[in-house]
Amino acid sequence: MKTPRLREWREAMGETQVTLADKSGVAEHTISRIEHGASLRPTTARKLADALGVAVTDLMESPPVLASVGKGEAPETGRTVYEFDDEPRVTREQLREHGIEVNNSELRVLNQHVQLHERPAEGPVAIGYVRKKDEPVDPDRIAMLLAYVIHFILPKEKSEAWGEAARQELVASS
Repeated sequence: MKTPRLREWREAMGETQVTLADKSGVAEHTISRIEHGASLRPTTARKLADALGVAVTDLMESPPVLASVGKGEAPETGRTVYEFDDEPRVTREQLREHGIEVNNSELRVLNQHVQLHERPAEGPVAIGYVRKKDEPVDPDRIAMLLAYVIHFILPKEKSEAWGEAARQELVASS
């Protein structure tokens, strides 16, 4: 995720990189790298936005695809924010055992989808494909990976429960 407006907001709020680092818990050298074009994780963006008192989308050149992402409400938008933890539900090794290779970005997005199935969000959620350069994330491939993981890798009880939840949702929306 790029934040071309971080410096603009930091300066407008009268913060230096040092004071923003103190308030956000993000290292000063990391803030400097971000301001010079480095990508950052959504959790880092959240820390910086909270320290500045702005929405994460305010730090972006244009609003990101991540619509409903954490706990509580996002400042100014009132949307519920869904926070993903970094604990993998599916590992690269599990996928390799089935002959499937994935890049780091695909694995992260796949695990976010699995986590949403484990702990459904209240209301709509859009997952942004925050990825590393040269690591494509194809939504169709992620959908196939998710279907495969649910059917062949996750414990049978979990996949059956998810299947039933999906059936109920489909019946209710018909």
